[in-house]
Formats: sequence, structure tokens, C-alpha cells
Amino acid sequence: MKKPIIALTPSYGEATVVINRRYMDAIQKSGGIPILINLTYDEDVMLKYAEIADGFLFTGGDDVDPVLFGETVHEGFGDFCHERDTLELPLARRVFELGKPMLGICRGIQTLNVAFGGSLYQDIPIEYSKKISHRQQPPYYIPSHTVSVAEDSLLFDIIGEKEYGTNSMHHQSIKKLAEGWKISAKASDGTIEAIERDGYSFALGLQWHPEHLFATDEKSRRIFETFIKACQK
Repeated sequence: MKKPIIALTPSYGEATVVINRRYMDAIQKSGGIPILINLTYDEDVMLKYAEIADGFLFTGGDDVDPVLFGETVHEGFGDFCHERDTLELPLARRVFELGKPMLGICRGIQTLNVAFGGSLYQDIPIEYSKKISHRQQPPYYIPSHTVSVAEDSLLFDIIGEKEYGTNSMHHQSIKKLAEGWKISAKASDGTIEAIERDGYSFALGLQWHPEHLFATDEKSRRIFETFIKACQK
């Protein structure tokens, strides 16, 4: 069985490309070959990434610019990277057109939702609820709250549990769900924690960070392994 090439979206600085190595380690240990997507405004280059990679991991990072889902900046909004938004949203749509597997983590689930017409709470405590703290302190390999997993979901097929403990390192979440996607997990305060797309090769968005749980949690490893298997088809 071939080792699939997995393209990952990093964060971009003025002269740097930055990514948490745990993403790349999880992909490699699960049987994939990770590559980084360089910042580009050249549509041909972006489309070539979509063609050469077998699967795509949209990683965590800065907030998504609210202009992209029809809002102005509200209180509590954090930093954003216009260049990253400009690359990732059309890339996600092109990957979808090609039918290739996609996994979104933290910012990544938000990127997928906005790319396909959804919107976000710009700050959960201000705009939605303070019932749960969604920004835990380190260490991040320890779960901080549970999520309820829909039994008729890909996520349930992977982890096999209706209640699952996750870490939590975000202050934004999905407000309006993008058309064509469905909710596969929620926190007890109603925050959408996972989404997926039926009838597609593999399209899963997670609000938590399974790469931080990879070394200690079998179910987190299964998420990456299932993604890699989908990329091998």
C-alpha cells in the first residue's frame, strides 16, 4: 500500500512558515508523508497543490477574517492572517471539487465551515456561552471536557463512543453550519465540536486537537489512521 502525500496548511509570518510538529508526526506515524503548503497567490500553484497531494490537513492557527462570513470585527476577535485565509478557503473548495479527503483541526474546522458558506462565533464567551471554558491550560494531552457524538456519524464509526473526552484550545466556534455538512459532535453547552460531510470520500472537522492526544489516546490515533486510509484509495 502506498504512503499518501498529505498537504498541511501552516501559519505564515513575515519571513517564516510555522507549524506545530505534532501534526506532521501524527500524519507520518499513521502512514502518510506530510508536506507543507507554501504561501502563494498564484492560482496555478495552489491548484497544483490540490492535484499532487492525496489528502489535506487544515491545521489550527489565527482566527478567520469575519469579512469572509459577512460580519465586521466584534469584541473578543483575535489576530487573523489575511494571506492564509486567501489561500485556504479557495483551496478547500478546490480539494472538494476533486473529491480528495480533508481533515480540519481547530481553525481547520472553522476554515471548512466558512469556505462552504457557514459562519462563526467570533468569541464564544462574549457571543454564545461561558458555561464551559474552551481554552484550557497546558498540558494539552489531558482532556478538559466531553463531547456528545452522533451515532449516525463517521466520527462515531471511528471512535465508537457516544461520550468522548477532548482537549480544548479555542475561543471561536461554528455559528451557522455550512450547507451540505452535518454536526457529528457537540459539547454540553451546545458548541459544535465536529462536523462532517455525508457521501464524500472523507471530510471531517474537529474543534479539538487530536494531535496533542495522539501519543496517549488510541481513539485520536484512529482519527489520523482512518484519514490516511481514505487518502490511500
